[in-house]
Amino acid sequence: MVSALIVSNDATNSETLIRLVTSAGLYPRSVASVGAAVEWFAIHTFDYIIVDNNVGMEQAIALIRQGWDKHPLMAAVLVSLAGEMANPWTARLMGISVYEGSDATAQLETELKVYSSKQDRQPGAGLLIVEDLDAPRYIISTFVESFRLGPVDSARDSIEAMEILHRTPSAYFCVLTDINMPGESGISLIRKIRRDEDLCHIPVVVLTAHPTGDNLVECLAAGASGFLVKPPKKEALKNELTKAKRTYLRKQSPRVCGVEDAIHLEEALKRVNLRL
Repeated sequence: MVSALIVSNDATNSETLIRLVTSAGLYPRSVASVGAAVEWFAIHTFDYIIVDNNVGMEQAIALIRQGWDKHPLMAAVLVSLAGEMANPWTARLMGISVYEGSDATAQLETELKVYSSKQDRQPGAGLLIVEDLDAPRYIISTFVESFRLGPVDSARDSIEAMEILHRTPSAYFCVLTDINMPGESGISLIRKIRRDEDLCHIPVVVLTAHPTGDNLVECLAAGASGFLVKPPKKEALKNELTKAKRTYLRKQSPRVCGVEDAIHLEEALKRVNLRL
């Protein structure tokens, strides 16, 4: 997932910038000071940074320079929603986008949408995370980004996931989905993917907080490619996603087992009364 760092010491401005970033499909991280932003640079690589001019022009430029030291291709914006800046040319000459005055919000909104639409995406390069809760979705996204397996996108439920997959059916090597979500379950999502001619080849790894034998069998029967317990351990997550990418690239069946095999497994589990 493309992540954006927002730096503003004005709560109203921060809310506006978060809304613009989220609407463009980027994941926002908002802080109120340059010091807090520096701390985030130490633990995370951001693709985009938006700095409110109210933190001070010199401090803003110094912060953006520090971000570029870690990620030279990071997009950078200096914005003033309150009015025009005294001297924006230093920032502009450095390659920082500057938006000021009454048109600043509309101009930034346009840039964010263009930036989001032009992200370089190779066929099968990305991962789609389907999770209704913000915290686990962000944690998993951060883990996956550290694996360098490709760009990460997210959906909050099965309906949104299918909309994304239908728009770009060749964009993802794997779908990582929670089982229990509002509305349709993750198992229902697996069944839809397996029935869809354009999507049926995509591996689907399941996340669940309740790893029972019944859950496992139902997921496998639906066509799951892997199974992880929430919260997933980093190494286990990496192993499952690496396996899914190999499966995708080698054009192998994404199913762990066939429907009949899943039924036999269920019968065996019932015989021994096993709960995983």
